Amino acid sequence: MIHLYIMRHTETEWNTLKKMQGRGDSPITERGYQLAQELHDKMADIEFAQVYASPMMRAQRTAEIAFGDRYPITVDDRLAEMDFGDLDGAHMPTVKIEMPELADALWVHPENYVPLGNGETYPQVMERTQDFLNYIAGRYSDYAGRDEPDVNIAAVSHSVLLHSFWTVIEDLPVKLFRGRAPVKQCSITHAVYDGRWHLVCYGR
Repeated sequence: MIHLYIMRHTETEWNTLKKMQGRGDSPITERGYQLAQELHDKMADIEFAQVYASPMMRAQRTAEIAFGDRYPITVDDRLAEMDFGDLDGAHMPTVKIEMPELADALWVHPENYVPLGNGETYPQVMERTQDFLNYIAGRYSDYAGRDEPDVNIAAVSHSVLLHSFWTVIEDLPVKLFRGRAPVKQCSITHAVYDGRWHLVCYGR
């Protein structure tokens, strides 16, 4: 089987300031380095065929700390965080107060969300998530059967993308996209492919 381990990047300064962090970036905090090192230790006993990371620097740095001493990091644009358009860098509590209808669509009713500026919609995020899953299934198809040897793949991505992986793998409609709590930094989501994708655990 194909085992895909998807991790959220570690803590950044914008995370601590409750700023929306889509295509923008901010430095990893001191706690962030510690969390990434703990992730390194958790994954040390697993042999990976490939490690992928989002093009955002916070994800690449997380991947480098967690895996860089053993593996090269392959950047994949499909793992990038959702593009929030003009909301990128905005203070989330302020958005909820000043733009309540937009905030409701963004965080509660994603089927109604229309981005400000050139941001992404939730279906667009789901489309590239599905594309990445299809790529992994095809790229490592020799390991797709139940009786075949296992292969392990790591991917360092982002909070919204973890929601997207869950939604796509469970074949849920976009209105349920926000139906689970956000995963913590450096948490691990485990999915397997044996001809179809299954979610083993989410955000642990």
